[in-house]
Parts: sequence; structure tokens; C-alpha cells
Amino acid sequence: MVVEIAPRITVDKDVRFGKPVIKGTRVPVDLI
Repeated sequence: MVVEIAPRITVDKDVRFGKPVIKGTRVPVDLI
């Protein structure tokens, strides 16, 4: 299940263990 927490930030338990990422990528928000 994908949850959009901001316009370009999503959380998906199957991507990066549920960490927030940039939408459409696997780049974690905490890296930026």
C-alpha cells in the first residue's frame, strides 16, 4: 500500500522498508 505524505513523498512498506522516498524513485528523503 502506497501512502502519499506530501506532493512528492511516498511511503510504501515494500520500498526501502517503509521509509519515506521521493515519488517514483527509491531515493530516501533523509538522503536529501
